Amino acid sequence: MIKRARDLIRDVEALGYEFDHTNSKGTSFYVHPDTGAQVRLPTGVDERVARSVLDDARHSIGLPTKDNKRHPDLIRQRQDAERELDRARSRAQAAIGAAVRDAEEALRAAERRLAWWDRLVREASGVTV
Repeated sequence: MIKRARDLIRDVEALGYEFDHTNSKGTSFYVHPDTGAQVRLPTGVDERVARSVLDDARHSIGLPTKDNKRHPDLIRQRQDAERELDRARSRAQAAIGAAVRDAEEALRAAERRLAWWDRLVREASGVTV
């Protein structure tokens, strides 16, 4: 047995898997007693296969793997928070826009009143424009 296969068996057993059986082709099967998850260890094990088997063993019992760097729940929470922040910004911008429109309307009304008073004063003094 080569060193890589021995290391793989040692790592799988360290995760809590126990030897179950070996089939006629020399493939060993290990079973996790708590979860019932089964891992197949092939005979010709290279580094890529060993990593793959170890990742499958971890994934089967619910441990995080190095390949699983994405956390969908955290991503979903972050996206929800960003959407809520965008909604709050758009509500604030709408409120600011409404306040600006009200202020502009008040300014136009004041200008109309001043124009009316200016016209009234000029007509009363006899100055025509």
